[in-house]
Amino acid sequence: APVWKTSYRLLLNEKSPLIQGWAVVDNTQDEDWENVSLSLVAGLPVSFTHDLYSPRYQKRPEVRVKAEAAYAPPKSEKTLGAYALTDMGDVEFAEEEDVEREEAESSRRKAISMKAEEASAKSVALKRVAARERSVPVQTRTVEVGDLFQYEIENPVTVRRQQSALVPILQTRFSGKHVVVYNAEVRENNPMSAVLFKNTTGLTLENGPLTVFEDDAYLGEAMLNTLKPDEEQIVSYSVELGCIVSIHPDSDDEEIHQVHIMDGYMRLSHYGVEQKIYTINNKTDHALDFFLEHRFNHRWHLVDTPEPVERTEHFYRFRFEVPAKETQQFTVKERVERSTRQVLKDTSRETLKWWLERKYIDNKTLRALEGVIQLTEKITQIQRDMTAKEQAIKAVFTNQERVRQNLQSLGNTRNERGLRERYIANLAGEEDKLAQYQANIEELKNQRDSTKKNLDTQLKGIEFEATF
Repeated sequence: APVWKTSYRLLLNEKSPLIQGWAVVDNTQDEDWENVSLSLVAGLPVSFTHDLYSPRYQKRPEVRVKAEAAYAPPKSEKTLGAYALTDMGDVEFAEEEDVEREEAESSRRKAISMKAEEASAKSVALKRVAARERSVPVQTRTVEVGDLFQYEIENPVTVRRQQSALVPILQTRFSGKHVVVYNAEVRENNPMSAVLFKNTTGLTLENGPLTVFEDDAYLGEAMLNTLKPDEEQIVSYSVELGCIVSIHPDSDDEEIHQVHIMDGYMRLSHYGVEQKIYTINNKTDHALDFFLEHRFNHRWHLVDTPEPVERTEHFYRFRFEVPAKETQQFTVKERVERSTRQVLKDTSRETLKWWLERKYIDNKTLRALEGVIQLTEKITQIQRDMTAKEQAIKAVFTNQERVRQNLQSLGNTRNERGLRERYIANLAGEEDKLAQYQANIEELKNQRDSTKKNLDTQLKGIEFEATF
């Protein structure tokens, strides 16, 4: 069955504004509803469909010989929301006959004078609003049921088959104020005219379309969210063309504000800064109660900016006044902490000098880091010596392979026997060199490992912290 829908009308005037509400009830059945008692529930109760019509059969597990049957895990049905509210179409509201007579009387008085015409028009507009207020007899009793809210229509309701009925459920004063709301993602150059609506009706208001009037003039339309008593919503209904907004973004990185040395690393921390300058030109003849919505990033924090009056899921919301016929700027500045990490053993002497000039390190830390550089240079030199010895060993292997090939090609003549002896002596000398090179490499490895150990010990002993 279809769910009921709501439609609202806001009547704004210099006094307390008025809200009127109707429920749209659809009878999709094939029989008339004659003088039925109607109750309308606001909320979102859990509701779902479940097949009780189709026959069910219990599936039995197959038991095999010398095997134990396994049970499949139970499955739960997913629950669906009770209903999804939809926007109602256009609804025509009938005017009372006394309003039509007042319109005719007003038109006859227009010829008297301009001053009298203005006074008459305003009087008629106020009477029209009063007529609207009188034209909605609301006879509804409200009941709270847990977290739900129930409207009980006191008079019987008749709805013909396949037709709909418009049932008045609400007519009361509320607390509201005209404001403007700017969100660059909604409209880049203009704010939206809106009503700061506070639900002081004492009722739970279901969401639905809302039409706004002021002194009998149509202002625009909006959507009202579901509101519990005393909840607030900014209801935007039209574009405020009398106000122009421009945005000037800027970003920068601030100087290093913290240095921390520990465990062989230096961490340099600084702030990344972004700011947006909103320039607001109010061309109207009245001051604007201005709401500015600024999208935020959870990693960034406000700095040198007034605190927002509230924070939504994705936006900061700032509130301030823009005087009539004036241009005003509002700056939103945000920053995030960023850091870079430097490996101390890869530091050069030039870098140390640069750090000392900027007071990233003190003289004691400088001397300790100079010792680190000396150990690092020593390790580098040892590694070069090891590489040279390894290259010499490769040369020995190459020469030995050449000599062995020559030996294989020699015969048994006297000259060849003499040459063979020379080759054998050469191989013996190369073997001595190879043994010496390998001993040198082993010694260099020990020196390198010992120096690395000293380097690690010295790096762990260097700690420094400075804040600027």
